[in-house]
Amino acid sequence: MDDAILRLSGVSRSFGDFKAVDDVTLEIREGSITGLIGPNGAGKSTLFNVIAGELAPSSGSVSLSGTDVSRLPPDQRFALGLGRTFQIPRPFARMSVLENVMLAPLKQTGETLLGAVFGKARIREQEEAIRNRALEVLDFLTLRPVSDQPAGKISGGQMKLLELARVLMGDPRLILLDEPAAGVNPALTEVLIEKIEDLNRGGKTFLIIEHDMDFVMRHCDPVLALAEGKVVFQDLPILRGVALQAKTGKLTAIIGPNGAGKSTLIKAVAGLLSITEGRVLLQDRQITGLAPDRLSQAGIAYVPQTDNVFRTLTIQQNLDLVLKSHHNPAERIQDLFERFPVLAEKRRDKAGSLSGGQRQFLAVALALAVEPRLILMDEPSAGLSPRAAEEVLDHVRQLTRQGVSVLLVEQNVKQALRRADHCYVLAEGRNQIDGPARELLIDPALGRI
Repeated sequence: MDDAILRLSGVSRSFGDFKAVDDVTLEIREGSITGLIGPNGAGKSTLFNVIAGELAPSSGSVSLSGTDVSRLPPDQRFALGLGRTFQIPRPFARMSVLENVMLAPLKQTGETLLGAVFGKARIREQEEAIRNRALEVLDFLTLRPVSDQPAGKISGGQMKLLELARVLMGDPRLILLDEPAAGVNPALTEVLIEKIEDLNRGGKTFLIIEHDMDFVMRHCDPVLALAEGKVVFQDLPILRGVALQAKTGKLTAIIGPNGAGKSTLIKAVAGLLSITEGRVLLQDRQITGLAPDRLSQAGIAYVPQTDNVFRTLTIQQNLDLVLKSHHNPAERIQDLFERFPVLAEKRRDKAGSLSGGQRQFLAVALALAVEPRLILMDEPSAGLSPRAAEEVLDHVRQLTRQGVSVLLVEQNVKQALRRADHCYVLAEGRNQIDGPARELLIDPALGRI
């Protein structure tokens, strides 16, 4: 079965004698978040413009879901499910954020002379539906509080979210993002990443140009590299020959600089990313390539960095949902409430109303609910206050004293080393150092990674 949503075959684009894109052939797999990297002047934005229909290819073809769109204008590609954002947002600055989003849908009744004259009732009905849809999109992207503000007055990061909101009004299957993190503060970057991953889980495919390699290494798979208009690497390996062991009843930490491949590694172990080479063994059992549900049955639980609880459900409902197939859910929930008293106190509160630390406790409780042998945790202290981070990491350490094995990716190096038994240091997708955590805490070589 062909799972390519976008296919380029021999695509070139010239400006006079200069070939900005040179014989590019590639496929974008449906359901992927594909990264496109390369130096300035490599041809990335030109390639995006060819894909989106802003520029026609000088030669070659572009097909979307099997349909040749090489000569179609951008609006027709948008209607077929291809949306794109721009590196520099282009809102109508004097119009409100909501009005900008409402303009996005194509073929509105009031845009034609006959529709404007004879279809007033239809216009009102359609406008109300578009308004409701726009408000839903703004809610999803956390822009509802600024919906009435002029688009030219909101922050740069909010403008990037507004760009995405306008694209989502067309319900695209494939979204091209041109440097979404450029000029965006870290807090809004995290919101943007969270929404991209939410949309991806809901079936949207992304092709992303990005210079922030940490962003690419954490969130894109596969990665394509472009240089001098040519694809020089496809399926860029983020991890290269990584080897590690997580021992029974021990806390094993994985640390390293941004972009080292830490989160990619733990997602690969959790079955969320494919492994192209190597093996994963659980107590000598081959589990490479097993789906997440099969890994859960084998005794592995995964706690992602974000979206690790059901925010619209109460604490009790979160646990009920996870334990619906358990032989004695009431007893297991009581055990978890005894372990996490703060969750017992707030059992009727929605998970989205909890503090960051309390949500992490709930995420850990959901992982423990199925009584795993190994818990994989991706940066549980990220975004927490120092005190909350200490509390969460202390509890992670306590899990091992109760016989649970933990493989932990953590950005807070010193706090991780103070609690871990053994630690692996990654850089550029490879093993660099490993050893007892207490020894690495004072190893001067760690500071040079």
